[in-house]
Amino acid sequence: FGEAPEADAPLELVVLLDASVATETEDLEIARAVVEATLAQLAPTDRVTVRIADVTAHVPDGGSEELVAPDAGGEALAEALARLEPAGATDLGESLRAAAEIVAGRPRGAVLYLGDALPTTGALDATALRTVLATVDAPPRFFALAIGEGANVELLRALFGRGAHAVHDREGAARVVMSMLADAAQPTLRGVTVSLGEGIERVFPRGPLTAPVGGHLVLVGRQAGEIPTEVVV
Repeated sequence: FGEAPEADAPLELVVLLDASVATETEDLEIARAVVEATLAQLAPTDRVTVRIADVTAHVPDGGSEELVAPDAGGEALAEALARLEPAGATDLGESLRAAAEIVAGRPRGAVLYLGDALPTTGALDATALRTVLATVDAPPRFFALAIGEGANVELLRALFGRGAHAVHDREGAARVVMSMLADAAQPTLRGVTVSLGEGIERVFPRGPLTAPVGGHLVLVGRQAGEIPTEVVV
C-alpha cells in the first residue's frame, strides 16, 4: 500500500556527494557541475540541502543544515564545493541512510547520490545496503549518478533500478539531471508491497517499493511451484 503525495507539495531534495579518498579529481569536478546544474533547474518553491558522504553524511563548509530554497546560499555552497578535497573512507549505507532520514516521510522527498558507489567500510554489497536502508521509516525516493569510468553503476542499479545512471562527462550529467528532476516531480506510491504467492521465489526487486502513479511495476522471480492465480498488492 502507499499514499500519493500532495499535488502541490514541493520537491525536497538531499544531494549526497561522495568525496572519499578514492574519488578522482575529474570525477569530483563532474559531481560539482551536477550540483550546480541541479540547483539551477529546481523550482523556486523546491527545497534542497547538500551533504558530503564519507563515513556518514555531513554538511559541507558553507552549506545549510536545513532544506532551503535553491538560490539560498548557492554562491557560498559553490565556493565550499570548489575547496572540497577527496578524503576518508566511504560507508555508503550509513551515508545514504542519514541522507534519507532528512526527508523521510515528506510527500516529495528524494535523495540524489553522486559518486563512484565503491564502499570501503560498513555495508559492502547490495543485500547489506538494502538492510541498512530498510531501517528508514517512510523512505524517500532515491536517484543516483555513478560518476567516472570505475564507478559501480551495477550496485546502484541493484539498489535503485531505473533511478541509477552512469555519467562520464559534464554534458551527459546535465542531460541526466534534467531527466531525473522530471521523474522526481511525478507523483508516486511509496511503501508498496507485492506478494506473488508461495509458487514464486527470489522476487526482485523486493519491497517496500516506490511505484509511479498510473505506471507499471515490473517484478522478476523464479517459479518454484504453481503459477499464482492472484497477486496481492
